[in-house]
Amino acid sequence: MKRVSLDGRRLAILDWPDVSKLCLKLWLKASGRFNPDLVVAVLKGGFPVGLWLASLYGKPLAFLQIKHYRWWHRRSKPVLLRGLSFQVEGLRVLLVDDVVDSGETLKLAFSHLKLRKVKALKAAVLHVKPWRRFQPDYYVKETADWIVYPWEKQELLLELLREGKASGKFLEKLGLEISRSASPRLV
Repeated sequence: MKRVSLDGRRLAILDWPDVSKLCLKLWLKASGRFNPDLVVAVLKGGFPVGLWLASLYGKPLAFLQIKHYRWWHRRSKPVLLRGLSFQVEGLRVLLVDDVVDSGETLKLAFSHLKLRKVKALKAAVLHVKPWRRFQPDYYVKETADWIVYPWEKQELLLELLREGKASGKFLEKLGLEISRSASPRLV
């Protein structure tokens, strides 16, 4: 994990090995306490976490699509873009995402699943923020840093290019670099 500062924010830049370790820790915390019939990931950040947990549990994976952020520019409230398209009534469901910031995204997902009459519902995430208003049942770490997961590096690069903050030296700190052809690529 790399830590850098940008516009007064501390960023924690994670790589895939970091995420692998966090997912395993999350599964170890949750698996002794809850055995789901189904893992439901919140797209898109929860999808890699959901893949890991569904695989470790040996359970099927489904997803919900909720939009709330465009980098650190928060929308007023989350919007459910795609709900579950099949029956989950009577199932034990583990809802997963990468991070709980305000908690509004998981609140919306929780409400959607409760309306579907699941038997039991628990939430698991890799990170939580100190100011959250939703408490997941399981998490690995609390942090105030803005977390950049490996699946978000392309979006960060595009945002930095849009805002004119994509200097070569700074991009190298983020694990990104500009090749001689001036086209950005991930390292």
